[in-house]
Amino acid sequence: MTTTTPKTKIPSMPDSVIAEVRRTKVKLLERYNYDLDAMARDARSRQSQSGHEVVDRSTVA
Repeated sequence: MTTTTPKTKIPSMPDSVIAEVRRTKVKLLERYNYDLDAMARDARSRQSQSGHEVVDRSTVA
């Protein structure tokens, strides 16, 4: 069951979901020693090796 907050009318997430997202975020950050550049390099590397089409929107005006 989700509830809405009166101020925003956005459904709130159950505490267990939020806690799991936060635990996952910390584990991921720890894996890369809190180095976001290293995390991004690894993500780009895995993305290029995946064989899936990659859409580059950096050149869109």
